[in-house]
Amino acid sequence: MTTARRNYPFRRMGRRWALVVHGQIFAASRRRRYRTRVTWTNAIESRPTWAHDSRRLVYLSNRDGPRHLYLYDFATRKEDA
Repeated sequence: MTTARRNYPFRRMGRRWALVVHGQIFAASRRRRYRTRVTWTNAIESRPTWAHDSRRLVYLSNRDGPRHLYLYDFATRKEDA
């Protein structure tokens, strides 16, 4: 019997975490004040990085062809390309 091991890359900034699971971005606070799924696409998102204010998350996505940067703002719950 073999066991499959999966690596789920994550980024931490202070008390906040960003995690990539099956090509989608998730974020959570260390004290579990919130947990949220940031992306809901069929594309592959990767490399989440917190902005210095820890209120925004930047990541790569191939949803529009070649990889582009996207910015998710937690205050407005909106995404910009």
